[in-house]
Amino acid sequence: MEPGETSHMVPLNHAIASQRLTVHVHLQPVSLTLAQLQSLSVGDVVTLDHCLSDPASLHLVLGARASHSTVAANQPLCTAWLGQVDGHMAVELQTGSL
Repeated sequence: MEPGETSHMVPLNHAIASQRLTVHVHLQPVSLTLAQLQSLSVGDVVTLDHCLSDPASLHLVLGARASHSTVAANQPLCTAWLGQVDGHMAVELQTGSL
C-alpha cells in the first residue's frame, strides 16, 4: 500500500465474527454391553454416569461441515456446568478453567 492510501480491509475478528461454529459439550462416557445396546429402542432412557455436580467440558469442533458430522479435531475451550434456563437444557461456562 502506498503512503496516503486508505486500507479497505477490516480487522480479522470483525470479518469472521458472523461465522457459525460448532461446539460440543462432553460428558462422562456411558458403558453399555452389546446386548444392552441392541435392545435399545425409541423412547428408551439411558442413564448417564455424569453427575450434575461434575463439570462437563465445552469443545470447539474444528473442520466440521454443516451437512456432515465429520470432525477433524476438537479443541477444549472451558469447563461448563449443566443446568436449565426457561425449561431448556443449558450449560454455564466457567472462564479460565481449561
